[in-house]
Amino acid sequence: MVTETGSLLAKEAAAGKKIVFEGAQGVMLCIENGTYPYVTSSSPTASSIPLASGLNPSYINNVMGIVKAYTTRVGTGAMPTEIEHLEPQVTNHIREKGREYGTVTGRPRRIG
Repeated sequence: MVTETGSLLAKEAAAGKKIVFEGAQGVMLCIENGTYPYVTSSSPTASSIPLASGLNPSYINNVMGIVKAYTTRVGTGAMPTEIEHLEPQVTNHIREKGREYGTVTGRPRRIG
């Protein structure tokens, strides 16, 4: 079904319905706040919800962020905290425990 999403979401929000949005990537890949040019084409932060969905910002009441204790990246790009060369055993442990491999390519993610 194709519809004008902003109006649909506003109608549901005004009716008291709960709406959940999910940002699938982290801030380092955010086109506005990330490590350009190594970014995605989206904005995965909570502040991007109104822009991406068309929902008026006044309907955003609660935001929950989930944070890893480390950061990861597949491929090239800035990562000032990368530990691969300093602590290869720690890197491998984190990679295996966190299943830190690229979703599409299967390449091991860099750990920082």
